Amino acid sequence: MLVGIGKKSEKKVVSRREFLVGLGCASIVGCADSRIENIYPHFKDPEYAIPGNSVYYASTCLECSARCGILVETKEGRVIKVEGNPLDPISKGGTCALGQSSVQGLYDPNRVREPLERVETTDEIGNPIVTFKPIGFNDALSKIATALKNSKNRLFLCSELDDLHQKIYDQFCKDLGFIEAQYEPFNHSDLQKASLDIFGVNRAPTYDLTQAQVIVSFGAEFLEYWLNPVKFTKQWAYMRKNKLCYHFQIEPRQTLTGSKADKWIKIKPNTEHLVALALLKFIVKLKDERTLPDNVLSELNSIDEDELISESGIERGVVTDLAATLLSSKSSVVLGGGLQAKFLPKVLLERTCLLINYCLGNIGKSVILGGGPAFRSNYGKVQDVLLRVKNLKGEGAVLLVKGNYAHFLPASNSISELNKLVKPGLVVVFADVLDKTCEIADIILPLNHFLESFSFSLKENIVSLNQPAMLNLFKTRPFGDYLLALISVLSPSSVLAKYKASDEFWKDEVTGYLKTGSLSDALERGYVIFPNKVQRPLLQNFKIELKNTIRAVNLNDNKKLTLLPIGSIKSWDGRCQNRSWLLELHDPVSLVCWDTWIELSPRTAKKLKLKNKDIVLVSTKFGEIEAQVVVNTLIQDGVLGVPVGISDGSKSLSFAKLVKKANGFLLFDYENTGEFKNTSFKIKKVVSYKKAYQSQVTRSEHGRRIVDVKELSPTLEQLKPFDYHEHHHEKVDLYKQREHPIFKWGMAVDLSVCTGCSACVVACYAENNIPVVGPRISAQGRRMPWISIHTYDKPLSDGSVRRVWLPLMCQQCNNAPCEPVCPVYATYHNEEGLNAMIYNRCVGTRYCANNCVYKVRRFNWFEYDFPDTLKLQLNPDVTKRGVGVMEKCNFCIQRINEGKFRAKKEGRLPRDGEIQTACQQACPADAIVFGNLNDPGSKVSEVSRSERAWKLIDEYVNTKPSVTYLADYVFKI
Repeated sequence: MLVGIGKKSEKKVVSRREFLVGLGCASIVGCADSRIENIYPHFKDPEYAIPGNSVYYASTCLECSARCGILVETKEGRVIKVEGNPLDPISKGGTCALGQSSVQGLYDPNRVREPLERVETTDEIGNPIVTFKPIGFNDALSKIATALKNSKNRLFLCSELDDLHQKIYDQFCKDLGFIEAQYEPFNHSDLQKASLDIFGVNRAPTYDLTQAQVIVSFGAEFLEYWLNPVKFTKQWAYMRKNKLCYHFQIEPRQTLTGSKADKWIKIKPNTEHLVALALLKFIVKLKDERTLPDNVLSELNSIDEDELISESGIERGVVTDLAATLLSSKSSVVLGGGLQAKFLPKVLLERTCLLINYCLGNIGKSVILGGGPAFRSNYGKVQDVLLRVKNLKGEGAVLLVKGNYAHFLPASNSISELNKLVKPGLVVVFADVLDKTCEIADIILPLNHFLESFSFSLKENIVSLNQPAMLNLFKTRPFGDYLLALISVLSPSSVLAKYKASDEFWKDEVTGYLKTGSLSDALERGYVIFPNKVQRPLLQNFKIELKNTIRAVNLNDNKKLTLLPIGSIKSWDGRCQNRSWLLELHDPVSLVCWDTWIELSPRTAKKLKLKNKDIVLVSTKFGEIEAQVVVNTLIQDGVLGVPVGISDGSKSLSFAKLVKKANGFLLFDYENTGEFKNTSFKIKKVVSYKKAYQSQVTRSEHGRRIVDVKELSPTLEQLKPFDYHEHHHEKVDLYKQREHPIFKWGMAVDLSVCTGCSACVVACYAENNIPVVGPRISAQGRRMPWISIHTYDKPLSDGSVRRVWLPLMCQQCNNAPCEPVCPVYATYHNEEGLNAMIYNRCVGTRYCANNCVYKVRRFNWFEYDFPDTLKLQLNPDVTKRGVGVMEKCNFCIQRINEGKFRAKKEGRLPRDGEIQTACQQACPADAIVFGNLNDPGSKVSEVSRSERAWKLIDEYVNTKPSVTYLADYVFKI
């Protein structure tokens, strides 16, 4: 009985049918967005534009030094999505999570929108107040030019640049007499220096993993953020699926890359170079050839390999077996250290790895000298610039800064503290986002996003081209334009003075690389190929400098704990600190989002009386962080893994300010070479405002077959499988299965090549307008991603543990338990095999979520808002869901419909592979396949029939999923 709206005495009996009809009608109004927003169409559309159709621009991603080729999708003149360029010879259509998030960098609500000038005032009681007010471009440049003209102390701190702006920057600093330094914490200048020392090539090498039957990595995260992760993932996955390839990973804490190794070798921290030297000595002995210079052989003979191995904590047989495996293989590659080796004399490690590759004949095959980028990072020069600022005491010094130095510089060289103590004459910050470094500026000059600019980058044998995909969103300019404007006034005789804008310089430079074809053709393709000079491996006169190995003894004191810097694909070095997609993305290893954490082994956690999800304060004499404890079974005892790159919550940033005391860089100090200094620290459990949140309760399968790992012998024969406890009961369908006359859409996911990189997760956010809920709602377990990366620890027959990554999305069940419980038929099974959702029917009973055995349905508890600028990124082909509505993955039905419509216009059915989901298109490992299961010749049908295929927990619940998983496998050598 319901009480009607009216007089209190009036009562009316309403039938169940009338009640549900009334709710259904109310939901149409209730689920609509009540706010009024104006839509302004083009006054006159461009000639080439077809309303509703996307326009794509070939360009290059400049988020990191890899410079992957991308396709930028635009609708009605605004960028909505970034995809990999399948024509790019290097990345071949793949992207990473950072590249997928670049659109949020373009529409960042905290972008600097116009030139700003510092204004210092005081409040009523005399406290200083610093604000920034707009200033015209000409006025800003005039003040900077005047200050530079009157000062002989011209200093420049700059981040790594693309090749176009690097050329302008070099000439600018040379002509105007700047003392300059370039630096980024995630750089590979040690690899470049090692190449210069040994082979005389002043450029980092690149690697071709398709030429390697054995891969040995000393902590190099080549599937995450080391050199070119998209390219390496593509090559590694190709070898994994098509050839026999062994992968060894040697490191103190298992990375994502280490989780995909056939053999993960756990060593003590800061001993990678000791194992590498022992391996080199064994190879030289076993090969019995004098391939190395006499002085190097003499140094190798002077060391005791057993002493080196004992320091690392592993057995001698592990290294000798590894040496024998390398020598017996037809091809191989040895990769140098990653972020965890930040304490080491990394040049020594990189030299040793290059020498091993030289002895094995890998140079020119799997190791290509001079093929990588040219890194300019030099921390020693940064120290020199900061020392000059300190000694000048602000007298007439002009300091130009590009890059968020306030975030990653150690406390001993804090640019923020230095600015308070010694104020330079003028500080100019070039910035695209109002980050922490902007707080020290006198003038802030706004920079274009790379999707709004022309540039180019040299990589291997191609020139990757950048072109604007849309007009400038704000009053910004390219970095090169500011330098050209200043040099035209201060040095009219410079070779750069004839250029009014950087795009003119770009055109001249790119035209010089063109041998055939037009510039427009090159822009359409996205790159220019030029002949690559093959660098011959000519050994230089060098020394290994083995005396540095003694440092490891001091660093590995068993009585003390060791701080270990670790990275994350969600943060890198902090360059993406204000992107809500990445902040809400959980780190695949720790499963933590929206905050920082520390990783401890179970034994170390017990020793410190800590447990999972405790909040602790970790402090050194340089700084402190508040972090969540994550107990990790795959980390060396006595080690505290601290992620660097998580934002420290700058008050200037809208999203990042939600995170406090999280910047791991604050715990470390640097050597002159940029290596971390080991230091003592304190750790204590605290009661904090922070809410610990992990997106997955357990990594255990609890006796069920959730994931599968096959152990293979070198002959590819399956070894004894792990014994599962199977349920045996009769399978019963809930209702008659619907027929699928033409299409039955399905997906297959190959877990053997899924690296957990999470590019698919971020791509799904971008494609389907998935809202970000923030840290408070995330801590309640109410995150909204339609696809997420689950992880499970799988015990193997030899007692080791294999960590498996499982991308989990709606399984599009044919016997779906969610469908029959919906009272308003908002979710149903359509004739193409999809569990479709009709959003304006949903009344939010959440019965479907309760019945979903995979827990992949999401409920909108609130009306989630998008900041004004981020609204420009929204995909117009996808409905924005409102409060009280269930939502989930639908295999990107908007892409399916677009593909079917395109094929219908041509009088045919969609071809296999023509329709791609967002997660499939983003995956750099090609782990995801999508297509029509009714077509027996389709790729998805072929993969679904693999002997490694299984349906997720289908043997227990009989849901008949349309998603097939292929078992992971590991070679037991």
